[in-house]
Amino acid sequence: MSAARATKNTIVELILLGLAQSKLKDLGLQAMRGVLQSDHRLAVLDGAVDLESVWELLEGQPDFESGAAMAPFCWLKTLEPKLQVTIKLPAKLGPLTETEIIKNAGGCRPKREDVDKVLAGEKDAPKVRPKVEITAPLIAPMPSGLQDTISPRKKILGIFSAAVVLASVVFVGHAILADMVGTPKFTKIEPGLFAGDIPLRSAQKWGTEVHASLADARWLSQPEEQRRKQLERAVQKLADQQLGVLIIEDDSNRPRATAQLFGKPPKVFVRFY
Repeated sequence: MSAARATKNTIVELILLGLAQSKLKDLGLQAMRGVLQSDHRLAVLDGAVDLESVWELLEGQPDFESGAAMAPFCWLKTLEPKLQVTIKLPAKLGPLTETEIIKNAGGCRPKREDVDKVLAGEKDAPKVRPKVEITAPLIAPMPSGLQDTISPRKKILGIFSAAVVLASVVFVGHAILADMVGTPKFTKIEPGLFAGDIPLRSAQKWGTEVHASLADARWLSQPEEQRRKQLERAVQKLADQQLGVLIIEDDSNRPRATAQLFGKPPKVFVRFY
């Protein structure tokens, strides 16, 4: 029985896995995941997927180096037999010969077990992202002079409380990981907290992403520079809530604009569709 054809999500995870092995690993891969997964141009159509939109996204970043991106893209191209999908390289890599692709792919070496997990579609497949910031009660460090005065009973209670907090963090982290590989579980967020002048009907968040629905499609015909500034202000407000990606959708749930924070220090990248 032949292997199943790779899905869009598998392609996205492999792209990020490859980029994480390059100098581009600090461009904000977690935010990039949300943008790529919502980009309809990355769909697997007629057994092929075009990586041009991925290159465009990377190229728009201030610290982008085309030479650093070559190895991850070539590496993904060499996985075609396993993916059962034809990988169309970006136009700027089009002139590469098969020999050059194989040579460049050697510069990208993700762990074999990580690649196998992504290909197998396992729920514990590695997620390329910075450490997840989980909102949980923090235990303040106690001044050293007071430690000796704590009774054994209070020490036991303190250890128990710390264990409960740790268990909660692990549980929430596991839930976030499960969401990233399963069906997204969105929670509502009030548009008025960040929308500004953008006419939004509703908004939902998932992980570090916010998906917002337009209430007035006429916003799409406003000057691009005006909309760009509105999106920049909106995503900066969301950053205060540890949210780094804003996706504006129309009535058909089609992405029409995205804004996300990339790099260190964070910079806003806006894109219209």
